[in-house]
Amino acid sequence: MKPRRPLLWGGLLAGAAALLVLAPPEDGDGGVAAQLTATDPAAAGPARKTVRRSAGEWPSARPSRSVRLAEADEPDPRLWFGARVAPPPPRPAPAPPPVIQAPPAAPAAPPLPYRLLGRYAQGPREGVVLQGPDGVLIAHAGDALGEDYRVETLAGNLLVIRHLPLNQTFTMDIGIAR
Repeated sequence: MKPRRPLLWGGLLAGAAALLVLAPPEDGDGGVAAQLTATDPAAAGPARKTVRRSAGEWPSARPSRSVRLAEADEPDPRLWFGARVAPPPPRPAPAPPPVIQAPPAAPAAPPLPYRLLGRYAQGPREGVVLQGPDGVLIAHAGDALGEDYRVETLAGNLLVIRHLPLNQTFTMDIGIAR
């Protein structure tokens, strides 16, 4: 035998012996003799009384399963095997986020109505040749182009024109600087 088996058998035998010792003694007629202590409210002191009960009448330390189910509320039907339960009601849709309106877009200047035709140089003063709604014209830095536009700077290969009503600038590449 393996070394664990004698220990296991010894434990089983010790448990069975403990049950025999702790079990209540039986009479010859199948009843169980027990002494219960009862207090009589009319009597001055406690009185001891012997009660004979059959094995079926002996109260157990804990209620049986049927008693526990009868005392409990109705069990949850979702726990029954194979039970069909209606799904829970759908959650209400979340409230849409508040609509935040974007600030109104800043007004944009109309597209630049001038087109570069070339550069112009007369001594130290440089200019550009532009074609616009009024025809072809030569413009220098600081010159007004009609009522709405002005040439801001003409430096190197960049031309900056400002739209006066909205104070927006347009930048043009005018080629290689001289």
